[in-house]
Amino acid sequence: EGDLLEGKRSMLLVHLWNQATASERERIDAFFDTSRAERQIETVRWIRKQMDRYDCVDYVRQFAHGLAGAAANEFDLVFGGLKPSDDKDFVEGLVTWVLERV
Repeated sequence: EGDLLEGKRSMLLVHLWNQATASERERIDAFFDTSRAERQIETVRWIRKQMDRYDCVDYVRQFAHGLAGAAANEFDLVFGGLKPSDDKDFVEGLVTWVLERV
């Protein structure tokens, strides 16, 4: 809820906006056109409910996994031939770390 109140745009919000009806988009746009002080928690909760309705979290999770798979593949192409090291392990582990945050 805090990110929405602050006006942060996210991939969740972009997916919601792309899936929403015209009237839902108008409500979302109106919310973000208001100042932080004028934003209502009821509208934040409505937006969050719409995110659930349109499976925004699952969409973003799937997107992130696709990017992680691509990153792991690129890692193997670029660094696969290097000998094992703590630094190599650290960089390789970043993909997993990012996914755990999603």
